[in-house]
Amino acid sequence: MALRFTASQVSVIGAAMTPYRADDIRLALLRDFPEALSDRSPADLGARVRSEVARFLELGFRRHEHVHMLVAWSLLTEAPTPDAQTEAALREALANGEPEDWRFALARRAVMRAADR
Repeated sequence: MALRFTASQVSVIGAAMTPYRADDIRLALLRDFPEALSDRSPADLGARVRSEVARFLELGFRRHEHVHMLVAWSLLTEAPTPDAQTEAALREALANGEPEDWRFALARRAVMRAADR
């Protein structure tokens, strides 16, 4: 029997895990993109990663690899990732119960469109 959590339980669990997930992602980003992130202070980078992790958890992303990629795109691109229009679409998709993989594909397409500009 699979465990089923309510939305409020998921929110509480996500909030409790945010600092740990953010630190794992921060360390991975520093390892993977040392030159791109060399101009950021450790405190500023940590705060930005925590903020972005919290934002993507709020948008319903739970899979570590999805959160990691979304944070990386957000930190390493010039444009806000995802943009306001895509973020609204992600919120609507979450409310409509769209699967996480579908929502991640939506975010990825928006990032690719922004990169082409």
